[in-house]
Amino acid sequence: MAYFKAGILGFSGSGKTFTATLLAEGICQATGNKTVAYFDTETGSDFLLPRLEAAGITVYQTKSRAFVDLLTVIHECEQMGVGVLIIDSITHVWRDLCDSYDKKLHRNGRMQFQDWLIIKGEWREYTDAYINSKVHIIVCGRAGYEYDYDFNEDGSKDLIKTDVKMKVESEFGFEPSLVILMERTSETKDEIKEFIGRSDRKAKDAKASHRPEIGSKWIHRAYVLKDRTDTLNGQIFDYPTFENFQPHFSALNIGGTHLGVDTTRTSEDRFTVNGKPQWKERQDLAQIALEEIEAEVVRAMPGQTVGEKQAKINLLFHVFGTASWKAIQGMHCDILQSKLKELRAILSNSENTPENMSKGQFAPPSPSPLQQQANEVFGAESPDPTQQPDSTIPEQPPQPSESDLQAELCLACVKIANAGKCVVTDDAVSFRLSTAPDGIDPSKLVEDICATLSSFPSNGKVMPGVSQAGELHGVPLQLALGRAKKAAAALANRQQ
Repeated sequence: MAYFKAGILGFSGSGKTFTATLLAEGICQATGNKTVAYFDTETGSDFLLPRLEAAGITVYQTKSRAFVDLLTVIHECEQMGVGVLIIDSITHVWRDLCDSYDKKLHRNGRMQFQDWLIIKGEWREYTDAYINSKVHIIVCGRAGYEYDYDFNEDGSKDLIKTDVKMKVESEFGFEPSLVILMERTSETKDEIKEFIGRSDRKAKDAKASHRPEIGSKWIHRAYVLKDRTDTLNGQIFDYPTFENFQPHFSALNIGGTHLGVDTTRTSEDRFTVNGKPQWKERQDLAQIALEEIEAEVVRAMPGQTVGEKQAKINLLFHVFGTASWKAIQGMHCDILQSKLKELRAILSNSENTPENMSKGQFAPPSPSPLQQQANEVFGAESPDPTQQPDSTIPEQPPQPSESDLQAELCLACVKIANAGKCVVTDDAVSFRLSTAPDGIDPSKLVEDICATLSSFPSNGKVMPGVSQAGELHGVPLQLALGRAKKAAAALANRQQ
């Protein structure tokens, strides 16, 4: 924390504005930035201008109670490099926000439960600015009592005062790093006895003859309710000055980098549009995929013969690498959805009959419409007619990582960019098999391709669809890799 963020609360006449001004004066002297701004809702700053001007401090005043004006003042103080901003009193600003909402929606003073969620959401803009702004800010607010019921032995209850808090949004007390409660009080009888030096009862005129040091029978006393530096917690100061709070100020990283709170980061991606948490969404998707997998297998092999049972086992092992349904149920929803597509592609090939699959013989999956269109653009690799299908279930080779595939695809794209034309979209890489026209810088295309590849989604695919112009989208990285390499070689041969 590189900036002083304090909150001062108290009842009328307790010395909130005066103490805030003394703190601001001390901060200006300590930092050398002799500018103070008041956001004044009560005109109390008018009576303190002579004091600050005598100290050589330039003062700016904004007299308003509007919430929108306060946000503007905070941003302007930060832009102008103002030394200290005093907000006096924040209670009026909070009331303005509540009253403005009440009048706008014609609530007539009868706020509903959901209304407070909206108001607090608006108020959060102020607390974010208060914490993150690069300005020393002192906030003054009116004090109010908290009440609770005290139950008696006979079952009756009394409404009693339990605590004092600032009259503002209920959570604001958590924001300042220093919270001070101001109180106007007179010396107690024990203090008078200590001053006189005797414990016996004195005459009324003898007690009345005693006066506090500054010449007023009232003492302005400060209680430190909260100090995040833990240098002043619980201390009490009469007629407080900046020097009393110097330990807290010295503990700050004044002049250093102010590390506020990053309010741009959210967890919205953890929920769906209907409010469902991410883990529940993944769980539901996994369950749906499992049910569809089971339905596809049963639809292809509805019987319970020995051959069909063996075909089911071989099919699951071929697709998932395991025949254990318990192990398949524990797979991630993304893997299940991907394997479901692979399963459907295998079963769509008429050669993959239960009889063949029971022997461990699997024909290549039938190409999808997407792959067929990509084949027309990039050319499909013709299978060797002399090669006999493997009668055994092949061992699953280790799959290359997505980063490896991206690196290889990047190299293939570089070759294509040097030999032909590449079109880069916002979310994917598109290839066009045409000679690069004049005026296209291949090196610039390579940079765009590399930048686009770095933003590939984690599912290892680019955007779905293949355009009629021959742009490749939505093809798995492995398929895109092979066809990109083949396209690069074809284009290189074309230019030779």
